[in-house]
Amino acid sequence: MKKAAELLDHPYGIFGRVVRGKGMGKTLGYPTANIGVSGEKLLPAFGVYACELVWEDQRHDAVVNIGLQPTLPSGNVTVEAFIPDGEYDLREKPVWLFLKDRLRGEKKFESVDALKKQIAEDIKKAKGM
Repeated sequence: MKKAAELLDHPYGIFGRVVRGKGMGKTLGYPTANIGVSGEKLLPAFGVYACELVWEDQRHDAVVNIGLQPTLPSGNVTVEAFIPDGEYDLREKPVWLFLKDRLRGEKKFESVDALKKQIAEDIKKAKGM
């Protein structure tokens, strides 16, 4: 992502409106904003990314998962962002995700507890970026 930002002269961005998801993030203790992205948008490799989420006049560091959610699959490619510094009602709001760096590839975990542990690690790692 750093090389893409260098070539583009700005971070790679994903724009979309927040849509209703399955509610699994909230159940896990990590409520996410599910971003509805145009089918024409070229997405980066599936995985977890540190990003900046922007809406209206607000900017927040976030962690975004792009992919098929292999541990709790929906059958669809999703783009979902978690903002560690608080809960915000973003339903139906248009947002930008500016990807800073890729934290890891997407993977299937053996249990929901293992997934929750990895999410906590991803958040810690993203805070340093």
